Amino acid sequence: MDPSLLNRSWTHEQGFQLSTNPNQIPLSDLNDFFSDMPWANPLPEAALRNLIRQSLCFALYDVHNADHKLVGIARWISDFVSVAYLTDVYLLPAYRSQGLGKWMMSCIDETFHSMEHLRGMILIVDRGGGEEILYRKYLGMDDLQSPAILLDRKGRGSAR
Repeated sequence: MDPSLLNRSWTHEQGFQLSTNPNQIPLSDLNDFFSDMPWANPLPEAALRNLIRQSLCFALYDVHNADHKLVGIARWISDFVSVAYLTDVYLLPAYRSQGLGKWMMSCIDETFHSMEHLRGMILIVDRGGGEEILYRKYLGMDDLQSPAILLDRKGRGSAR
């Protein structure tokens, strides 16, 4: 992975920061997010550290005070050359409907466009929800092109 990807940071005029620095992510807060995601379960600390180390995390912080509270996350699982899989996109309920999800997507889109060899970005989303609209509008995502299909196999760690 290009080391510069791990040091990106964006500042929102309303007192928020998005950072790709994996060392800033509080593991207990991330695990709290996983307990609230319908597709995920909390993980042991060693697994969380590996998850963060093996992906590019876009961590959203409320920086209104000194503690820089983690309020959102999105992760890329990628080879950082040809494809990026966007997953675990989450925003605390109290921070939704403030435009932060749109802003987060614009920062992810900026990163996507900065990678000259990246062939594409993929994600799995429930059809018809607000998330689908967000990804279509702010990331330019579209349905898989025919005759492609998406295959899935759930593992023991799946919440569904």
